[in-house]
Amino acid sequence: KQEKQPDGEPTEWDDMDVDSLRQAVLDLERELERASSDRGRAQAEREAARTCRDVVRRRVGDAAASAAAGDDDAETRAERRWSELGAYTCKASHLSHLRSRRLEEARLDLEGAVEEEGRCH
Repeated sequence: KQEKQPDGEPTEWDDMDVDSLRQAVLDLERELERASSDRGRAQAEREAARTCRDVVRRRVGDAAASAAAGDDDAETRAERRWSELGAYTCKASHLSHLRSRRLEEARLDLEGAVEEEGRCH
């Protein structure tokens, strides 16, 4: 009995044997896992940036309210310095997170290259 060919254009999967298809599935699952991990890191980074922005806005608002209330100039400068310090702290945290993410990406790329090299030999 002859198998009926599905309608549509041929795909890269049509001529693969079962073992090749299984390996392709494993590769696609790893790629999906990596993409999910990247998405999670991006969401965490976005949330950290949003939190930093909110903290800085609140501190700037506090400093502006303090200045409007007639606090002396020294206190206003101190509040401004705290706001700047908060912004720099958030930026340093963000850069540290970004560095960690890039190191993780490099590690995953290296693992992928090692796996690929292992398959070639």
